[in-house]
Amino acid sequence: MDVLVIGAGASGLMAAITAAKNGAKVTLLEKGAKAGRKLAITGNGRCNLTNTKIDEESFRGEHPDFAFGAFGQFDVQDTVRFFSSIGIYTKNRDHGLYPYSDQAPQVVQLLMEEAQRRKVKCKCSTEITKLEKKDGRFLAHTDGWTYEADACILACGSKAAPETGADGSGYDLAAGFGHTMVPVLPALTGLKAEKSRYPKLAGLRCDGRVTVRCGDVCTSSRGELQFTSYGISGIPTFQVSHQAVRCWAEGKLVELSVNFLPDFTEAQQRAFLDARLQQAPDRSAGSFLAGLFHQKLIEVLLLEAGIKTGTAMAAVPAEKKEKLYGLIQAMPAKMTGYMDFSHAQVCSGGVSTEEIDRETMESRLVPGLYFAGELVDIDGACGGYNLQWAWSSGHCAGLHAVTK
Repeated sequence: MDVLVIGAGASGLMAAITAAKNGAKVTLLEKGAKAGRKLAITGNGRCNLTNTKIDEESFRGEHPDFAFGAFGQFDVQDTVRFFSSIGIYTKNRDHGLYPYSDQAPQVVQLLMEEAQRRKVKCKCSTEITKLEKKDGRFLAHTDGWTYEADACILACGSKAAPETGADGSGYDLAAGFGHTMVPVLPALTGLKAEKSRYPKLAGLRCDGRVTVRCGDVCTSSRGELQFTSYGISGIPTFQVSHQAVRCWAEGKLVELSVNFLPDFTEAQQRAFLDARLQQAPDRSAGSFLAGLFHQKLIEVLLLEAGIKTGTAMAAVPAEKKEKLYGLIQAMPAKMTGYMDFSHAQVCSGGVSTEEIDRETMESRLVPGLYFAGELVDIDGACGGYNLQWAWSSGHCAGLHAVTK
C-alpha cells in the first residue's frame, strides 16, 4: 500500500514512521528545505515532548474532547516508549517530559533516522501545486513530478512561526476537498492592552495570576508574567490567550486583570497588607511595598492609586489605600489586540473536527484522506500538550491509513 504524508513536522514524521512500520510504502513531502524546522526550536530549543498531567483542560477547540480519540490510542506512556525505542531518554521537569539532552534538534535527527530506517522516502523543497483524488488514488502534483498514493495524510501544520516555513497552505489543500475551516487565529501568544502603564513596566517579570473575562466566560492562569511595551506575555498569558484572542476577534469586549499576590484570597490579601501596615504605620508608601514587588511595579501601583512614594502610609486617605489594595488584587486593563502569527507558538482553529473521525483521523468527506497535528481544530495548553497531540494524531492517522 502506498501512503503519502504531506508535511514533515512532528505529526507528519510520526504518521510516516507509523504507516511504514505497519507495512506501507511511504512518501513524505515537505515544502521547506529541511524536515522538522519548527520542532527543532520548540520549547526554547529543549523540546517539551509531552506532559504527564493530561485532562479535559489540556486541549482547546470547538470540540476539545475530540483529541481523546487519538490520545486514547497513543498516550503519554506510548509516547515515552516510542522515543525510548529510537534512543531518546526522557526526564521530568514539573510534569513536562524532555529529552535528557535538552536538545530539540536531536529529536528531529533521531526521528529522521527512524524514518529512513523504515524506508520512508522524504522529499524536501517539494511544493504541492494541486492535490486531488482520481479513480480512487490521491495525486499530489508538483512542478516536477506527480506523486500517487492509496491514502493521503495532511500534516501540514498551521500559520504559527512563519520563520520556520509555516504558511497555512494545508488549509487550502483541505478546503479543496470540501472541508470546513474554523477561523484560524494565533494561540499561545502575547496580549496587547490599553494602558499607558506598560512601557513603564516593560521588561518586568513577576509572579502573578492573569484573568481574562469576556461576557460570562472567565479563565485565569498563574505563573511568571512578563510585561512588555504592548501589554503582557509569559506562560500564564499564553495559557489564556486562546479564549482571549477568539473573543477579541469576534468583536467582543475582553477585560484583563492581574493579581500580584495570587497566594491569597481577597480577604487574606487584605488581612496580610493590613498586618504589614500595622507593623510600621509610619513607613512610607514606597517602603511599604518594598520587599513585595519590583521597583517598577511599585512606582506604577502608587501612581495609579494617586499616592506619592514618600507619603507615610498612615497619612494615606482610606479611598486611596482601597485603590492600592484593589490594584494589587486585580490590576485591570482592556484588551486591544494580540501578537500575530510570527509571535505565536501555535494556532487555534483549522479543519473542523466535525468532519473527521476521531477514532481514525480519517475525513468523513473523502475516504482515504487523513489529518494530523495542528492543521486540525485542536490546540493545546503550553507545556508539551501540542506535541502530544502531534504524536497521538500522527500515530492514529498513520496506523489507520494502513490498517483500514
